Amino acid sequence: MIVKSFARIAYITTLTLVSFIIKAQSTIDSLKKELANAKHDSSKVKICNQLFNNLRESDSKEAISYGKQGLLLAEKLKDKKSISRLAHNLGTLFYLKAEYPVALGYYLKALDIREELKDSVNMAKSFNNIGILYYEEGNLKEALEFHNKSIIIKEKLNDQLGLASSYGNIGNVYFKLAKQGSSDSIFTKSLNCHVKAQYIQEQIAKADSANIHNLIGLSATYNNMGNIMFEKSMLTHNKDFLSRAVDYHFQALEIQLKIDDTRGISHSYINIAGIKDRLGKTEEAIRDYELALKYATSADMREAEKSCYEGLSNTYERAGDYKNGLKYFKLFNDIKDSILDIAKSEQLTEMQTKYEADKQAKAIELLNKNKSLAENEAKRQKLLINTIIIVLILVVTLIVILYNRYRFKSKSEKKLQDQNDIIGLKNKEITDSIKYAKRIQEAILPPAAYIQTLLPHHFIYYRPKDIVSGDFYWLDAIGDKIYVAAVDCTGHGVPGAFISIVGFNLLKHAIHEHGKTKPSEILDQVNNDLSASLRQSFTESNVKDGMDLSLCCIDLKNMCIEYAGANNAIYIISQDLDEITDPKKLFKEIKADKQPIGTFESQYLKPFTNNVIPIKKGDTIYMFTDGYADQFGGPLGKKFKYKQFEELLLEIHKTPTDAQKDLLARTHENWRGVNEQVDDILVVGIRI
Repeated sequence: MIVKSFARIAYITTLTLVSFIIKAQSTIDSLKKELANAKHDSSKVKICNQLFNNLRESDSKEAISYGKQGLLLAEKLKDKKSISRLAHNLGTLFYLKAEYPVALGYYLKALDIREELKDSVNMAKSFNNIGILYYEEGNLKEALEFHNKSIIIKEKLNDQLGLASSYGNIGNVYFKLAKQGSSDSIFTKSLNCHVKAQYIQEQIAKADSANIHNLIGLSATYNNMGNIMFEKSMLTHNKDFLSRAVDYHFQALEIQLKIDDTRGISHSYINIAGIKDRLGKTEEAIRDYELALKYATSADMREAEKSCYEGLSNTYERAGDYKNGLKYFKLFNDIKDSILDIAKSEQLTEMQTKYEADKQAKAIELLNKNKSLAENEAKRQKLLINTIIIVLILVVTLIVILYNRYRFKSKSEKKLQDQNDIIGLKNKEITDSIKYAKRIQEAILPPAAYIQTLLPHHFIYYRPKDIVSGDFYWLDAIGDKIYVAAVDCTGHGVPGAFISIVGFNLLKHAIHEHGKTKPSEILDQVNNDLSASLRQSFTESNVKDGMDLSLCCIDLKNMCIEYAGANNAIYIISQDLDEITDPKKLFKEIKADKQPIGTFESQYLKPFTNNVIPIKKGDTIYMFTDGYADQFGGPLGKKFKYKQFEELLLEIHKTPTDAQKDLLARTHENWRGVNEQVDDILVVGIRI
């Protein structure tokens, strides 16, 4: 019955496809002509939004171009509703392209405006989409928080369709949590959420079956239910659950084929192929993966393409066809790297473009202000001379001139005040832009839950001097080894933040792409890659920026650490007070190589040194940048210095790590007093 239904739907779709494409292209051409002839920016904003919506499925690159064009015009007009709508839509398109940092920036921009406008309906949509984005990035705690915020608003609005979507999303979060821990109780939570969603979706679809959005929501719910049933079958080895999983996925697919939902069809075929692979139906699994790949490619669904390549690689390998298994494994790796590189490149381009545009706008405003003031001063001098001459001629003429001068002065003062207001607004826009950059920078840092999993006893005292920071911390794990870095990029603020994004990416690539495992080899690789990225050379170096950092590889299995440093040392403090009476004997400083990362000057060409240090339980490792020791303050306004920093760590190292962070913060505040913070501050403590 299902097969016949699919064939009938495919036949109808084929008959209507040609006329639909011609009609869609005609609409796009007509809108482009309207845009070219439009005289008012407000009309252009509306047309750009229409072009974005018409092109997002067929040509995402061109859709993004029109979306950005409309957003710039809306910002010029201060049309907040259009800004929030276009930013939200751009965020969704970048999310579908798996460019998550860029998507997050647009979503947060839309959310800020919607909160300012108290637009509850669209706030709920923003909360929902940000929650989905955090889910895709694996930040499940943040995902739950944003989905719960969305549910609170939807319950007040009695938005049943929206509630169904949110219940399904929360169910997916619990589903991923359950898979991580193989917990049947959390699977039950996930199932309960999806059952709620299914009930609401079925009622809505039954009441209005002609609404395509209702059917899309219902098919998504069936897919989610199928995923849960499949995982429960794997957990309990109950074939009944597996049978129910297949039924749910075919229910979803039947709806998606009926409404020609390309994205949904691709996901359903992926799910069905995965089940068939588990059942040993290799040929059918391969066929369904290839169908899913066809739909994913046509809709530019890079994440779905990645899933198809991974599934085909695993299926061919299990079938003993290692040639095809290797072929699809390479395709899987290529698209995975492409997704990461595109996201990081777009993120850096977006930040840099926004910063440069705002800086240029501010410079123009200041130039115009100075020019206007000079013109006003020249006019005032000329008026004064004329007034003195006229006073000598006639008193009556003087009264008239004085009145005219008073009126002119009032206008000038009003004009000057208006200019000051414009400058203040531009300053606020620049500050808001940098705040968005901060959110994006924070999004790439390792999530707190991930760090806690690898290092249960740790603290990170992280205090940027400005809104964004040139200091950052980095963490990764390969097998039994945990890599931790504390990095100080040249400068602070926006320039430092640019270098920090490059450095974060290069550290990851040194391990995962170049296969480096020793800290010294990793630093050598990052040094070469950063110099190449910034086009530094022996004869010419337009960019002198670089990084000072300490990098540790913690090996708990062999109870040792490997360490390499570029100008930044580390401290290790033992807790063996019963054996050693002098606390200073507990203290070890492992010195760094006196050279930075990111230079090709001849005196800095030597490779970095790899240090291997034995450790024992209770030892505390401290990694830091120079911001804490370089802070001016105290009664004489001097630097805190490293000697005092070492003494402070010796005093507090026995306390719990969370308390150490508070003591470091309190000591810094007391020392700094009314003085300005001189640099970004980063101190990382890890207790073995």
